[in-house]
Amino acid sequence: MPTNLSAIDLPSADLETLRQALLELICEVAYKEGDFTLSSVKKSDYYINGKQVISMMSSELPLIFSKIEKVIKMTACHINYHF
Repeated sequence: MPTNLSAIDLPSADLETLRQALLELICEVAYKEGDFTLSSVKKSDYYINGKQVISMMSSELPLIFSKIEKVIKMTACHINYHF
């Protein structure tokens, strides 16, 4: 992978480290500048192709989403919301 995500120990990484690594990966791989026509037929100066990121990280995504889910549930407990 072209980012520091491959060097991160995913099971022990904190959410901020994962967020930064994912952002770097999106910027390096998925973000493109140019003249694009979107599916809505609108024009754009940039395009983000998230499919490339997902295909590159298919084995890591379940662990990352699991960590995000834990944070959401912890936050929901603090505001008295239960799943």
